[in-house]
Amino acid sequence: MKFQLSVSAGFAKLAKIRKESIVVEIPTTMSIFEKDGNSFWKIGEEDNSITMGLPASSLHQKQPEFGDEDLSFIANILMQRSLNPSLIEKQLAKTRELMTEYLETIPQEKATILIQPTDSTEILKQVLQMIKDFEIKNIAITNMLPLLNNQRQAVSFLAGISSFLPVDSILYLLSPVPHTFWPILAYAGIDVFNNGYAGIASKQSMYLTDFGGIDLASLSEKPCFCEACNSVSQLSELLMPDPKSSDQTLLEKHNTLIATKKIREIRNALRNSDLRSYVEQMIHSNVFSGAVLRLLDKHHNDGIISRTPTWKSSLIKHITEYSYYRPEIQEFQRRIRDRYQIRGSKKVVVIFPCSARKPYSFSKSHGKFLNTLGSISNKKRGYIQELILTSPLGVIPRELEMVYPAAHYDIPVTGDWSHEEKEIAVKQLTTVLSKAKTSKLSVIAHVSNEYVELCKDAEKQLKMKFKYTASSDKTTSSASLSLLYNELNSIVKDQEPKIYRSDMELIQTIADYQYGSGIGQEMFKENCRIRSKPNQPQFIMQDKKQIGVIQPTTGKLSLTLETGKTLAEKEKYFVLFDDEELEGSTLFAVGVNDADPQIRPTDSVVILNKKRELVGVGNAIISVKDMKEAKRGPAVKIKQKA
Repeated sequence: MKFQLSVSAGFAKLAKIRKESIVVEIPTTMSIFEKDGNSFWKIGEEDNSITMGLPASSLHQKQPEFGDEDLSFIANILMQRSLNPSLIEKQLAKTRELMTEYLETIPQEKATILIQPTDSTEILKQVLQMIKDFEIKNIAITNMLPLLNNQRQAVSFLAGISSFLPVDSILYLLSPVPHTFWPILAYAGIDVFNNGYAGIASKQSMYLTDFGGIDLASLSEKPCFCEACNSVSQLSELLMPDPKSSDQTLLEKHNTLIATKKIREIRNALRNSDLRSYVEQMIHSNVFSGAVLRLLDKHHNDGIISRTPTWKSSLIKHITEYSYYRPEIQEFQRRIRDRYQIRGSKKVVVIFPCSARKPYSFSKSHGKFLNTLGSISNKKRGYIQELILTSPLGVIPRELEMVYPAAHYDIPVTGDWSHEEKEIAVKQLTTVLSKAKTSKLSVIAHVSNEYVELCKDAEKQLKMKFKYTASSDKTTSSASLSLLYNELNSIVKDQEPKIYRSDMELIQTIADYQYGSGIGQEMFKENCRIRSKPNQPQFIMQDKKQIGVIQPTTGKLSLTLETGKTLAEKEKYFVLFDDEELEGSTLFAVGVNDADPQIRPTDSVVILNKKRELVGVGNAIISVKDMKEAKRGPAVKIKQKA
């Protein structure tokens, strides 16, 4: 069977398992079925499915009977801490021996291991190391139901597995967990869900909905128009057998359709690069989901960020307090703190409020701000740096307003900032201003209302004075804009005239944001200009030669072999593969020897051969850890070869 990853989001992934003409897309569901008197798991939907045998008892380690199923269990591991440690050690040693023997009998790709939750991190590490040593890719999990009441242990267990094993590992949850738990469990790494809860609920006369379950007797009208519900006139008739399938009731048919709908919503969210928003939407369906998301963000943020794409075009809907800790938000803030620095040539910083419309420069308010700055002599304009103060990102330099997620978020605008919003904005602002290369930097705060309070807090922390230019709390009034112009002009009028190269500053700032502070000036040393049309890629030209592209939907700077030389020389954002020449359009994980640990999915990378020569540029598909450890699936999509 072949494994093909499409996209990852946190510990979740959208991928395809291919077996000849059969394609199973995960996340998906699994169910028990009978064939020739034997029971099997059916994984997938309708005709696109594969089969898994049932595990043997962990207490009787004997040669399993391997049949025609696609996946076979070769181990069922005891993991309870309450057991005698020596018994566990003895069992693990015996399991290793048996696995070695069994893997001589069945293909590696069929091998499956059954594990269960444990509160012992040491036992879990030993088991996971054994799984990695034997390169087992199919891991089934049982006894998960008790952990639905112990969110901390659930997170420790699932995140421990997901962060340790490579991305081409597949986690099967055998426990019949309610469908409303699936989104957060998928985000934590589960790929295949037992849909048995639909049958359990129907036996309890429970009518499943998108957000939970309702006692059928308490419903006075049909809330659903699925095939099962449409076939009855009275809700009580749902307890009758399904005419098309006598082994289930109409209620079970309805419940199964709801579960199927849920797994497809998860896949669609992954496909649209929007799983996190979907998870946040679903946390209100149960306490478990909210607690698990909070714990994942607090204790496993680095692992989640490493597998979350850097560059997307989907909208971030910042609605709940959980949105502050989205991996995209956290990573953007970190890069601003670590990689952005106000140039030494700047003499004054102007702080503007954000706008509802993105990018900001497309809004009416920022159009007026930019017109005012445009009134300054072009030979003095280069002394001015613009910063936009916003929630939840904090601070956005004007040069990065097109970059994801700066132009891709939406937040309810009430005029009231929460304590958390204020802390984030002030932290980002003080960090950026304190790192400026200019020793005597003037700061103009062209803000009003609560933005003034944020700037006042920053003043206190920085022990410096800002100049406020908004008259009567309205930043776009003629009086305010006139005051802004006069203040700016008084600061820059006596400065030496110099050419303002706005294109160069934008290109270099994006390059710094992508690859590290100072990289932009080394990558683009000569005067470059941008050639573009509205909503089209921005081509970076050096004389008449195209040396780069800025993508309009993400603000991402795509590499060429020319610009990739800088990264290759410094071995930044590099992927090293075990050959001399690239073949095809994809570099697979099995061929990767080393890579820069900073790389995340969708990042532009340079590809080096075993002689460490630049042989291509492309886009990372998976994280660095997965590039080094995965044994199947793509690692880099090649864009250009030497």
